[in-house]
Amino acid sequence: MLAEIAGTLSSYGISISTIHQELLEEHREEGEQVRAHIGISTHRALESAMTASLDVFSSTATVLSIDSVLRIEGE
Repeated sequence: MLAEIAGTLSSYGISISTIHQELLEEHREEGEQVRAHIGISTHRALESAMTASLDVFSSTATVLSIDSVLRIEGE
């Protein structure tokens, strides 16, 4: 999943600064794939590129939800 996310961001010219992944195995039912919360910080990016990449993520079966997007301004 991380490779898919990184590839999508890269295709829109968005560079990843940091990634945090928290596995949610305690909520896993038998036969169900492992789920995780993933937090990503990027380097400076165009808002249009970010919006387009979020649209891609929203339309994939592997991303269950996008809970929040926080714009950070400054250096």
